[in-house]
Amino acid sequence: MTSKIRSKAKATVWTIENVKISKRQDHITTEEPLEIRLEDARTIAITMRTPGA
Repeated sequence: MTSKIRSKAKATVWTIENVKISKRQDHITTEEPLEIRLEDARTIAITMRTPGA
């Protein structure tokens, strides 16, 4: 069985225009760290990746 990787999340976004404050729901892209290692298990880099992309 494969699980669905979520690369999006819902977030509340607050905006201020002139003196009016409002909020709305929006979708944001999530990232997670990807560690790159050599055969001897030494870490050579850690970068961010978007799952499922």
